[in-house]
Amino acid sequence: MAQNSQRIFILVIVGVFLLSTVAFTGIIVYSIIGDDQSQDIAEIDPAEFAELNEQLDEEDALRGTQLEGFEPISNEVAELQIIDIQEGDGAEVQPSDAVLAHYTGAFAVNGIIFESSLDAGQPVSFPLDGVIEGWQEGVPGMKEGGVRRIIIPAEQAYGPAPEGYTAQPGQGSPLGPLVFDIQLFAIE
Repeated sequence: MAQNSQRIFILVIVGVFLLSTVAFTGIIVYSIIGDDQSQDIAEIDPAEFAELNEQLDEEDALRGTQLEGFEPISNEVAELQIIDIQEGDGAEVQPSDAVLAHYTGAFAVNGIIFESSLDAGQPVSFPLDGVIEGWQEGVPGMKEGGVRRIIIPAEQAYGPAPEGYTAQPGQGSPLGPLVFDIQLFAIE
């Protein structure tokens, strides 16, 4: 009977040894594979990653396309122009209001869209006293449910374009005269 106890004890020790060896080997293999994967991610060129990300974002985006129904303006925009595309039938925006709207912004010189809330799929909310001067003057008087196009001189937008500037999306704040189509949902 003592011999059977010794055999069982030895089998248990061998079993524990085998299990711990397999577990230890698994941990080593996992850490090596995990390190290789994190090293691969760390070696991705940030510019390449940004370009890939931008391509994914732009698949169905308006950004970089032509603003529909807009004829580019080759000469300088001297004053703010307001064009009601669709008259709204709701409350009228006051200069101190905050609004909920969809917008699409393009360069006036070529009609190329640099940004649109439609790409995000959700309208944005903002106070009119926190936006560019062209919006502060161009949105008041608009009614809920309306669509308005405002053509803004550079001085009432983000500033004039310096010599040699090419109006294209992705250059930071867009410079020069701009055009915005605004679809007003609500006054907040």
